[in-house]
Amino acid sequence: MEKYRETKTTADWNGMLHKLCGNRLYMGILLLTAVCAYGYKVTNVTIGIDDTPSLYYFEEGLIAIVGRWVLFLLNKVISLAEFAPFVTDFAAVLLLIAAAIVWSALFYSVFGEKIPMTGYAYFAAVFVSCPLISEVFTYFLHNGIAIGYLSCAVSLCCMREWQNSMRKPREKPDCPAVTKLAAAAVFLWIAMGCYESFMILWLAGLLLLLLSERIRLGTERTARTGERGVFGTLAGGALAALAAVLLRSLMIVVLTKAFHLEYLQGEAVQRSV
Repeated sequence: MEKYRETKTTADWNGMLHKLCGNRLYMGILLLTAVCAYGYKVTNVTIGIDDTPSLYYFEEGLIAIVGRWVLFLLNKVISLAEFAPFVTDFAAVLLLIAAAIVWSALFYSVFGEKIPMTGYAYFAAVFVSCPLISEVFTYFLHNGIAIGYLSCAVSLCCMREWQNSMRKPREKPDCPAVTKLAAAAVFLWIAMGCYESFMILWLAGLLLLLLSERIRLGTERTARTGERGVFGTLAGGALAALAAVLLRSLMIVVLTKAFHLEYLQGEAVQRSV
């Protein structure tokens, strides 16, 4: 597993994803959980309070005013506001499965086979069966939870790539390293454009990633990397988070002007990060 300990490349990530997707135990548990969770959704239909004014949110543009611009633009493409029972829910389940696999690959890049495949399968099963704010929303695609989970995972993978690239001795960051940090900020921006609370999830994921690496590698790497380790990653994370927040604020202004939504600014409070 040495090839997963050091610098990651795109081929390494593809290899880890292929290993997870090709494992029958992992995929069997994950898919069975998804089928059961979605089956419960189909057989126990509920309508949330936020579902009743869906046209107001999507067609009028109120959801863009509060900062959830991804859903507003997505509705322009596939009409999320139209009544399509269980179709968008099924799409959200598929996205959650993809998100669970990417999150698993993220932690696999740290622990490798030190954690048995059943451990990754259990993590993925809990991930799919208990999504964020599942007490309010289950698998509604139009609340952006599934998209946000996937975007957060990809953003943290980019952060891990940046983290590993910064560990190489150099006088200043090269262009690929800066590109990886920018990619992390962009995917975090997309996640917050689905639901602003994904900033908290992203920060928790970054800290958990650092903690996992410390547990996995002990003090050996910390002694070698010094400030390029934990503090360097936290500084890079702060830059990515700040860039994502600024991009989110800019996007709200752009959409408000582009779609003439100024009249809705007094109708709802913009969600802060």
